[in-house]
Amino acid sequence: MGFRLSTGLRNAMMGTDGFKTALALGKIDVFSGAIPTDADTAEGSGVLLITFTKDGGAFPANGLSLDTPSGGTIEKAVEIWKGTGITVGTATWFRFYGPTVILGASTTAVRLDGLVGTSSSDLILTTISIQSGVPVTIDTAEFRMPSK
Repeated sequence: MGFRLSTGLRNAMMGTDGFKTALALGKIDVFSGAIPTDADTAEGSGVLLITFTKDGGAFPANGLSLDTPSGGTIEKAVEIWKGTGITVGTATWFRFYGPTVILGASTTAVRLDGLVGTSSSDLILTTISIQSGVPVTIDTAEFRMPSK
């Protein structure tokens, strides 16, 4: 599918912030259900299954970091991106929020959406079957800017 960038993220990237700065110290929420039409749209009818932060700690103190970009690609920093299942469900999509989380419809919020799977998806998890109280980690995460 490819990532869906919000208007707020695209504006930040075109202004003084880059992708890395705009999303620095953000968090990733993973949902069940259908992915919204675009990243400016509200979270939708899906259920929030798990939130990923650094070491699974409280947000915003434990926001996620990205590494130094290379070759048009940026990966997660060398840190543990961890979450604990909030409820039982099948993970289908995620939203990566910048450090200031704005829920609902917004054209100023910095965020990106993508699909979740165990392979060939925007965000790879070892399982998409999320269980309440069970920890999950994101071992690798890569965001690639297209060349064309």
